[in-house]
Amino acid sequence: MGAFPACMMQAWLPIALAVAGVACQIAFVHADLGGRKTLAAVLKSLASLAFVLVGVCGLSMASLASGIFSAAANAGALVVLGLALGAVGDVCHALRFLPKVARKAPHLFAVGAASFLLGHMAYLCVLVPACVSPTWGLIASAAFAATAFAVLLPRVKIDGVRRLGGGAYLLTVSLVAGFACSGVEAGPVAWRVALAAGGALFWLSDTLLGLNTFGGSFSPRRRAVSLLTYYAAQMLIAMSLLP
Repeated sequence: MGAFPACMMQAWLPIALAVAGVACQIAFVHADLGGRKTLAAVLKSLASLAFVLVGVCGLSMASLASGIFSAAANAGALVVLGLALGAVGDVCHALRFLPKVARKAPHLFAVGAASFLLGHMAYLCVLVPACVSPTWGLIASAAFAATAFAVLLPRVKIDGVRRLGGGAYLLTVSLVAGFACSGVEAGPVAWRVALAAGGALFWLSDTLLGLNTFGGSFSPRRRAVSLLTYYAAQMLIAMSLLP
């Protein structure tokens, strides 16, 4: 085949995966809102696999370019870990809507939330050291957290440990969004912009999810926006690894 077709294939593979993932996510949202939960679980899993594979493609390209043990490759591995943990959370949260599965595994929501939290912590392990101005990162994070708490606290209908856990999770999401957005100060290069947009969309998605799940009222439109912004966030984070 030669080097040129191989390079072209390497360049087009993550794009093809991204397009397939977006298509699966849109189909998942349609199936989810239509009550077809088994189909929704399959589509959600395929969509999540797509953003993980996009991240793996980016990591492999970075490793080939700069060496597998370089700082960039190590940071990329943490991002891929975060993506994979997000995919695990996706599968858990999709399976909890299947009655037979939910009866045998009643803690799927908590397991999924814990997986997402660990994924955010993996992202923070990349974002915080890369931030050239930690003060601005903390200020931006505080702004995200204050806004989310102002929206959610008056409406959330949970107490005790669950309320504390939700607050800790929301604070972590706000830290990811704040440090991702403050990173653009170092220069509006493509990967920093992708991370910033991904972090902000993740925060928006989880804020909307909190309203829908614990806010005392369910909105199908809000759920659709939450699911689509979440997927856009993960895909942007994955694409930030592409050269």
